[in-house]
Amino acid sequence: IDDGIIHAPPEILWPALDRFYRKLECDAGLLVNRVKTKIYSPNGNYFGKPSDYEIGSIQTTVIGQDGVPTEVMAHGLTVWGVALSHDNNYIKAKLAAKAKEVSNTINKVTNSFSSLSNDVAMSAIRLSLLPRFQFYQQTHPPDLMAETNATVQRALNSAIQRVAGIPLLHPSAYSLDPDNLRDPDICSEMIALPAKLKGFGLRRLDVFVS
Repeated sequence: IDDGIIHAPPEILWPALDRFYRKLECDAGLLVNRVKTKIYSPNGNYFGKPSDYEIGSIQTTVIGQDGVPTEVMAHGLTVWGVALSHDNNYIKAKLAAKAKEVSNTINKVTNSFSSLSNDVAMSAIRLSLLPRFQFYQQTHPPDLMAETNATVQRALNSAIQRVAGIPLLHPSAYSLDPDNLRDPDICSEMIALPAKLKGFGLRRLDVFVS
């Protein structure tokens, strides 16, 4: 059985869930693992919550205005890959975990495919990994995506350098006089251009945040 989502006021939600779970057990012989049920109330109203229902949360480190890191518990819920919460720390923590996952995948794909073919490695990144990551850009606030975008962009830059064999993002890789280039960003811009415009099709992830 796939994940299910339900929302309602507490006085309606808990009895409805209880009836549903009892009917599953009676009619289908299924026992629900209630500890896997995660709940979240934006206004903090958990009145009447059964003790075996866990509030969705994540432990994360927040840097205070004084620069001191502090461990906090942020509450929220992730629905179909979208982090939902009134606490931005929850969303940032979920996005940080996703950035780490995507970066590890980029590194794994690059390391695995480069020995076979650099063209294959580049195609996998361009046609598969980037569209997958763009889902998170489309479903989360742009201002909360800044660190996530930067993390994945660093992984992409590293992958591009490995596939190309030279640091294409640095003018010194393709110019004898990089300091006097009329357009020192020409190569990085070419990488971000769509393939139909003779670019690499790897649009930058870290320049769309206002």
